[in-house]
Amino acid sequence: MPARLHTARMAPWLRRGVCLFALAAFNLGSRDAADRHFLQLLQLNPDYVLDPFAVPPPAIKLFEEVKKKHADSLALIRQQIALREEQQRREAAETERRKALEEAERRRLEELTRNVQVKVIEKRSLIAMAMLSRLRLGVTSPIPQPKSCYTQTESPPISAIR
Repeated sequence: MPARLHTARMAPWLRRGVCLFALAAFNLGSRDAADRHFLQLLQLNPDYVLDPFAVPPPAIKLFEEVKKKHADSLALIRQQIALREEQQRREAAETERRKALEEAERRRLEELTRNVQVKVIEKRSLIAMAMLSRLRLGVTSPIPQPKSCYTQTESPPISAIR
């Protein structure tokens, strides 16, 4: 069976269709085709049971023979199905846990935003503070520039250095 056909939504219809194919092959006298289709049905659901009120006893007998003949491979399929279901349960639990953590974080952030206090911190440079204090004192002349310990002189020509 192609994997893309076996989805959770299509599984019941797929099983029903394969079962009808197997019964049609059985009723037409094609035992090999009926075996093949019964095996496909069991690969989809290893625990499938035919309805004894809707299926003739010889077809049920053939179905049970196919089930016994392939018991080992069907046991492996059961294990794979159990592992897949366990993985899906774990993924669902992990998704639920992540959602709960995200919700708790959202609530925590909402609580923090309710308690936020806005504080304005002013940064002033030394020059700006000096200018403000001069203005407060009423001094309007510009701030004198600090004198450098180096004096600017003309540099001697390179030829004089050598």
